[in-house]
Amino acid sequence: MVLVRIPASSANLGPGFDCLGLALNLYNYIEIKETDKPLSITLGGKYREGIPQDETNLVYRAATQLWQRADFQPAGISLHLINNIPPARGLGSSSAAIVGGLYAGNLIAGSPFNQAQLLDLAASIEGHPDNVAPALCGGATIAVQEPSGGCLFHSLGNLPGLKMVVAVPSMLLSTYLARSLLPPQVPFTDAVWNLGRTGLLVTALLTQDYSLLKSAMQDKLHEQYRAKAIPGMSEALAAANRAGALGAVLSGAGPTLIAFIPSEADETPVGNALRSAFEHNGVQAELHYLKPDCGGTVQLDEIPAEQLILSGGGTHGSLKAL
Repeated sequence: MVLVRIPASSANLGPGFDCLGLALNLYNYIEIKETDKPLSITLGGKYREGIPQDETNLVYRAATQLWQRADFQPAGISLHLINNIPPARGLGSSSAAIVGGLYAGNLIAGSPFNQAQLLDLAASIEGHPDNVAPALCGGATIAVQEPSGGCLFHSLGNLPGLKMVVAVPSMLLSTYLARSLLPPQVPFTDAVWNLGRTGLLVTALLTQDYSLLKSAMQDKLHEQYRAKAIPGMSEALAAANRAGALGAVLSGAGPTLIAFIPSEADETPVGNALRSAFEHNGVQAELHYLKPDCGGTVQLDEIPAEQLILSGGGTHGSLKAL
């Protein structure tokens, strides 16, 4: 039996559309075991509704793609999934499922693929590498897909000195819908704007000069278009900055917002500002106070006891790997 932990992720970080991402210390878990019985999928964690428990499950589909490439044919598979990452909220739930399925499936198959190959496969399934790269590798990342399908990847570090206030609105926004809001063309000046800010943001993260974040995280390619589908988004971002955030952006395709603050600062004012702005627009929002995840997807011996209580996974036993 194999037990795997996969972090949530926030993509784009403002101007880095489809290439920048950050892993966060909010986790899904996958327990996978080869059996001699038909496929069995059980669910734990906060988010279970709507998760398929058959061959259409994304974790299982990702694993089967890897097994086909590895010419590995398990007689049967048992999966237990603990889902703590909110789905359809811009925190990389689908990427966590893909990366987790590939990583766990690779271990069951005897680890025929290395990390770079897993990243290539994950990006080909997801369609872009911004979430799968940090989910697999941890920290802040920049990754781009080559025309061949492979990924060029580089770590931007683990962002010491920063923590995040994450506001998750009580509304869903599918990636498909969020992308449909984007125009087929953008003004040349907007493209130039984002090129400069993306370069500045990469510099800020690599040098840990976080005073640059407020300017570096400004975007003109996607946030202004997606704001139309997220009541209170623009007001909440502005409120977070006024309350002391170093920078605040839409997380991935949204509707979640993420604000960055110094690790020694009190996160409460920024959290209250985000939540109040959403409430003023008739939207409830749940707050998470998070830090960067540094390890990416990893194999565990067992889930910490406090996580079992938090996720509702206690009915499944200790989940200690054998």
